[in-house]
Amino acid sequence: MVSKAKDNQKSNKITSNRIKTETQIAQEPKIALRYNYLTTNKHYNMHYFNNKSMKLNAHDELMAKLIEITGSTISHISSIGKEKGAEPIPYSSLKENLQDSLKNIEIVSKGATFTVFRFCQQNYRLICLKDAINKNILHIIGFDFDYSAYAH
Repeated sequence: MVSKAKDNQKSNKITSNRIKTETQIAQEPKIALRYNYLTTNKHYNMHYFNNKSMKLNAHDELMAKLIEITGSTISHISSIGKEKGAEPIPYSSLKENLQDSLKNIEIVSKGATFTVFRFCQQNYRLICLKDAINKNILHIIGFDFDYSAYAH
């Protein structure tokens, strides 16, 4: 009987912890996006596309992803896996040509970890950096349309 009571206490504690976590996530502020640090390197921004149809498709898919992101919290996107959520990519994993494009951006450091989202049937990547002060703000740094930004 004592064993059963302990099992019930463990079960209640686990359920209580899960509910508390879900409540905390629900109270967390939604993600906000900023574009002021978007790279001017045409290989990593929307000027990458020469074909208007491909550019429009990428834009439409990006807008859908941005709506999804801004409806979420950092905790939520971090918990659902890289296919639907976010993937952390350290600065050291970025290819040299992207690192060169980012060296004059004041918020980027060699110790930075980028938050990367997949979109357009997981073919493209949105590369963001969390704000140092407001953790719910993501700065959009660039895009990876051809798997050249980092080792995949």
